[in-house]
Amino acid sequence: MSIKTFLFTLLIIVGLPLSFFAQRSDTAVINIKQGEIFEIKLDFIPGAGYRWEIDTVNLSNVKVLNFKRDVPISSKPKGGIFQDVLTLKGLSKGTTYLRCEYKYLRNTAQEKIYMINCK
Repeated sequence: MSIKTFLFTLLIIVGLPLSFFAQRSDTAVINIKQGEIFEIKLDFIPGAGYRWEIDTVNLSNVKVLNFKRDVPISSKPKGGIFQDVLTLKGLSKGTTYLRCEYKYLRNTAQEKIYMINCK
């Protein structure tokens, strides 16, 4: 297992109300069916030193199948833009929230919230 795998932090947030995420205007809504597999792609520039960290709330109705780091999205990977690709599968009915933070040490440059509705 590589050091890059250890950089991925999956945190279960306990006690944070789900309404906190649902009320945000920048929350992206993803509607899926049970058994459906989907990806969330997070762009980044490796030379900047920032990394994506993923926080989850209620991971009971989706499963993380794969998490790929440093996937080049341009034909010139040196100095180009890369992606972290999170592959998930809907397991059962319910709602899951993902908060993705683009961080360097304690500084957060960007945050993305995903509300995943499995029907």
